[in-house]
Amino acid sequence: ITMWLNHMGSCLWWAFVRAKWGETGKNWHDILASEDTMSLSEGQGLDLFWYLYGVYWSVTAMFSGASFLQPMNSLEAAFSLTFVVFGMLFGSTLISSVAAMLVDFQMLKRNRLEKMRTLRKFLQQHKVQPLLAVNIQDQVLDRMTAEKRLSCRDVPVLHLLSFQLRAML
Repeated sequence: ITMWLNHMGSCLWWAFVRAKWGETGKNWHDILASEDTMSLSEGQGLDLFWYLYGVYWSVTAMFSGASFLQPMNSLEAAFSLTFVVFGMLFGSTLISSVAAMLVDFQMLKRNRLEKMRTLRKFLQQHKVQPLLAVNIQDQVLDRMTAEKRLSCRDVPVLHLLSFQLRAML
């Protein structure tokens, strides 16, 4: 999704570069045409260059909050600000989602580890033979990690179905 968003940002950036709007009489097109020796025209093998240039602008604006091109008019400024704010929201949402997944994984792992620790303590306290204890631990671990098949009781929203649909299920 990050690549798609930066692709869209690049396309929007290119639309702003090609447009001749602005109350100041200056725009990104003028700056790029004066600074670069390459023509801003499409074709001549430069399409890929300008696309990647736009992706570069999009990535830097979205993730660093900065741009290597300063807006030259109010429309470019509004677009840049909107893109930077969107990038901050997207980045913080992405980071918080990944952090939540990592915390969930860690809690699941800790829970499993605590159960296995309790089992080992039980087996030691009851002086279970080592070979039997290993077999018990292996089987418990296998069953704890196996994906369990859900029953109708495990899905609380199924009670919302009509009688006919529940009967067909």
